[in-house]
Amino acid sequence: MHRCASNHIESVVVEERLKAHVGSSGSVEVFELVNHPKAKRCYAWSSTDSAGENCFFAVLEIPPVDSPSTAVMASIVAKLNKSTGKN
Repeated sequence: MHRCASNHIESVVVEERLKAHVGSSGSVEVFELVNHPKAKRCYAWSSTDSAGENCFFAVLEIPPVDSPSTAVMASIVAKLNKSTGKN
C-alpha cells in the first residue's frame, strides 16, 4: 500500500472510541518501514463494518500519529469527517 518494504515489529491490543463509535477493538500490527520518504513506521489492522465486510487499515506514523492508539483514533476521525462531509 505504501510502496516500500517493511518488517513486523509487534502486535498491540488497542480499543479506541470516539462519540460511541468503536474504531478498533483488537490487535494493531506495527511495522518498521524500509526507505519510506515520510515515515519510519506503519500501523495496520482490520475490522468488520456494519455490512459484515472486512475493512483494512494502514496508517503511517506521521504527526499527530505516533502510536497504534493514535493511528486508530485518526482513522475514526477520518471516517466521521467523511460521513459528515468535512475534509
